[in-house]
Amino acid sequence: MQNPGAVVADARTMEWFRHQRLDENEGRVRRMELLRSGGLAAYTTPHASPHTLQLITDWCSWFFVHDDYCDEGGIGRNPYEMKRMHARFLTIIHGAAPDESDIPLTIAFHNLWHRTSAMVSAAWQQQFTTHLDAFFQAG
Repeated sequence: MQNPGAVVADARTMEWFRHQRLDENEGRVRRMELLRSGGLAAYTTPHASPHTLQLITDWCSWFFVHDDYCDEGGIGRNPYEMKRMHARFLTIIHGAAPDESDIPLTIAFHNLWHRTSAMVSAAWQQQFTTHLDAFFQAG
């Protein structure tokens, strides 16, 4: 079973992707178009509301862009820079706002966290933060 909103979620995620300025190179844009993270989210959440499906689709896309950023930008080979970037994401979760020095990936993370935290409990936020921190620590 697949959520019927997959195609719409894909289109809206591409709009979000561009609006967040994550489209820094054509290769990344093409990969995002081929990824169709709306389909992935639709299979994993067949009964999600359109709003929830969109948020999950955007998160899936963000994680793929994060991976590309680490690989393409070389930050993945620099443990200090990787740790610094991940620490910045965690400050966003704890209430920091992005500033002019932040990269688009951080600004997009802020957008996702702001949308997510508005619809989940404090306990869920804490659990998510714990898992996200473990993900970041794994490098």
